[in-house]
Amino acid sequence: MFAVGPKYSDVLSETEKEFPGFSVVRKGDSRFMRFLSKILFFNKTFMTGFYTTVGNTLYVAPSWEDMSDEGRAALLRHERVHLRQQRRYTKVLFSLLYVLVLPVVFTFRAKFEREAYEESLRARLEYWGPEAFTEQAREAMIHNFVSGATYLWMWPFRARVARWYDAEVKKLLASD
Repeated sequence: MFAVGPKYSDVLSETEKEFPGFSVVRKGDSRFMRFLSKILFFNKTFMTGFYTTVGNTLYVAPSWEDMSDEGRAALLRHERVHLRQQRRYTKVLFSLLYVLVLPVVFTFRAKFEREAYEESLRARLEYWGPEAFTEQAREAMIHNFVSGATYLWMWPFRARVARWYDAEVKKLLASD
């Protein structure tokens, strides 16, 4: 279905072993994703700009086709964290907690995404090296947490997200 490079192939094999039945599906080929896109009408790029894991399926956007081997591997590592979270909390509880928005001081979505993005940062260092921690990459990740369209304002405190990001990168670079 998709061209497979060595880094992605390794992560995919590990993921399939850890999560039997895991699959990667194009969002456009999924009735369920097309249905969700109607519910999420306010997110105009849900089908084209977001990767979504539900159950043991990773639904991929069209840009998946153009991603590098390392890009696919890094993204799968991020999504595998969500698979582990689903196993830890159960799929039903994880889903409820993920969409639950408590008063703007806390969302489980922020907690879950922070764990997954920590894996994304580890992958970034492993695949692209310390020079991959650019100001542009930093701003993009912070934006994911605080912008409305990406994750529905999962964490409104930009300075706190920036401190978390800087601390994680510092910790990774110190251990490298």
